[in-house]
Amino acid sequence: MPHPALTPLFGTRCRTEGFARKDPLVGRAQYLYYEAYRDHPQADSWTVRQYVVTESSQDGKSYITTGILDHRLPFARALALLARHEGENHKQPTLYSPLFPNAAALRFNHFRAFAEREGYVFDIDGKPHARPGPGLVPEGATFDQAALDAADRHLERPLEEFGPVPLARRLPDTLFLFDAFNRRAIGKQQGSELAGLRVLNLMDGFVGRIDKMNAALAAYAAAHLSPAAPVHIATAEKELVQARNQLRQIAAYGMDVSAFEKMADECGIVIQVMHAQGIYDQLRRSPAQFDDLEAQFKKCANQAMALYTDLAKKLPQPPKGDEGYVALQEMIIQGGAPVLPGTIATFVTRYRQQRNLMIAPAKAAPPPKL
Repeated sequence: MPHPALTPLFGTRCRTEGFARKDPLVGRAQYLYYEAYRDHPQADSWTVRQYVVTESSQDGKSYITTGILDHRLPFARALALLARHEGENHKQPTLYSPLFPNAAALRFNHFRAFAEREGYVFDIDGKPHARPGPGLVPEGATFDQAALDAADRHLERPLEEFGPVPLARRLPDTLFLFDAFNRRAIGKQQGSELAGLRVLNLMDGFVGRIDKMNAALAAYAAAHLSPAAPVHIATAEKELVQARNQLRQIAAYGMDVSAFEKMADECGIVIQVMHAQGIYDQLRRSPAQFDDLEAQFKKCANQAMALYTDLAKKLPQPPKGDEGYVALQEMIIQGGAPVLPGTIATFVTRYRQQRNLMIAPAKAAPPPKL
């Protein structure tokens, strides 16, 4: 039985080696490679396309053409498509000659190392398989030791991230907080009970502030081209400051709020990214105000990068290289209206569902049968 696919955690783009066509059209040299990139920010959806670079001997210029081979693919299928095309080109040495940088030089930009870092291993036919866990070998295929060694060497996926992965990123779980009230962790003394209810009240405040921040960002996304749009960003920033204040008060009662602090850090990045996305869309539409808008855009983009750097330093496994920065930059200049991650609203909804379950009246016992 195949194991669930593993959605990448460390990058959004990978590619094959490059190849030169040995018998190009007269007067031209052609080079090509294949690339997969994530085409939806919150889904395991990937596009695979071909790049062809043509150099003309007449004018010395290079021309690039692209063509989409397939789209809306799960990551595993996109990997298989890249592996198939690279393998076919290697099997035709009379038609294609491998170019530098090769797979080793491309490092994690090459699809194989990229996938191995995410928890995949390639069988003897070059097909990718999601591993059930670190050091474990998938069933139903044959692997050589070199491939297993490479997969072990490149693996960076944390143990807890193996297995089914939701389409949206994982949010802080609030269940631990409610467990504290449902068990004897706090005790039944009056002071402890009141302290517990105070923490719950503060947590309600935190979630309420996050909800208001999310509403302000939604309003900004809908009206980012209007002169009053910056007011929504200011509101979102104010609500996030108040949410952080709630967390500091919760921490004073001895509760572990690190997961929620990380979420607040991510929300800070989201605010700056969405603001930059809105200004970037204005830049494309309002050339007369270019200088002023450009200055605003650079300020927001730089702030988003600075916040990302601060957050990365706090992670137990900080991102390696510059892939996180590249993905953030691509997100900022993707074009169109600002995009609000749906996971913030999901977090708020889930918290309130669990809150309601906690205070729901117990069901009465059924009457005895006569």
